[in-house]
Amino acid sequence: MAAKHQPRRSPDAPESVERPVVVDRRKGTERERSSRSQDEEHGEGNYKASREFGEAESEFVKSGKLDEAKQKTRPRTEAEEREMIEAEDKARRRAKEEDPALLKKPPR
Repeated sequence: MAAKHQPRRSPDAPESVERPVVVDRRKGTERERSSRSQDEEHGEGNYKASREFGEAESEFVKSGKLDEAKQKTRPRTEAEEREMIEAEDKARRRAKEEDPALLKKPPR
């Protein structure tokens, strides 16, 4: 059996502090659980960042800049429009299913 890896510790850290250990089943080894996995804010999603993104997105839409951005991204030529349509069709063929949000009728 391989020697147990001893993680580096800060000289100020007390020796008696035990860190959670994770067993890597594929390698059959143990390793210290990183502090990142213990970060409560980033567990199954970063709720703070998600909230901030949602607020910024709402502000962007309300600011009227959305129409300006849509105008800037319109195809400038018929060839560019065909290229965009072909790219969308190719992406749809690769997708497992259609995005349900695209199937909804827009509110009137």
